[in-house]
Amino acid sequence: MLAIVTRRVRLPILFIVLKKAGSSCADECIRLIQAYLDIFPADSVRALLADREFGMGKLLEFLDENNIPFIIRLKENRYLQPTDQPGAWRLKTLLRHHRAGRVVHLQGYLQGVDTRLLHIQAKRRGDDLMIVVPNIDHPHALRQYRKRWGIECLFAHLKRRGFNTEDTHLLS
Repeated sequence: MLAIVTRRVRLPILFIVLKKAGSSCADECIRLIQAYLDIFPADSVRALLADREFGMGKLLEFLDENNIPFIIRLKENRYLQPTDQPGAWRLKTLLRHHRAGRVVHLQGYLQGVDTRLLHIQAKRRGDDLMIVVPNIDHPHALRQYRKRWGIECLFAHLKRRGFNTEDTHLLS
């Protein structure tokens, strides 16, 4: 689903009904974003926010090629080739000694993503790592990413708390 998220309103604008459980793959995401680009120009996107399951190389490359700014959360088991160290390291390993509450900036190349140098931002909250990769120069990408919570609230309202989309059988 692609949705517009403002301070108080979450408005779904395009979606694909998946005939499977779980999250969509890169091709499904690209198909949805291409449908958006067929209607609206790429510069109408301030930032595409996506959760960990969407941090796939093919999708990141598509977004870069189409000049779509993004901030995508990464899984901590992804490998990064830092610019200041030899070899590829798991993000969790690179960030293991950083204190909670501090924003950490890393530069490098994500394994499996044939793209340019990426600037990764991370922050630890207890045992949880929030790691995002923006393709735009955004000093507060983690703060911007928090707006994605509005999309999770939209999903909850559409699925369970109000509209109950699945109960309507309109999308089957």
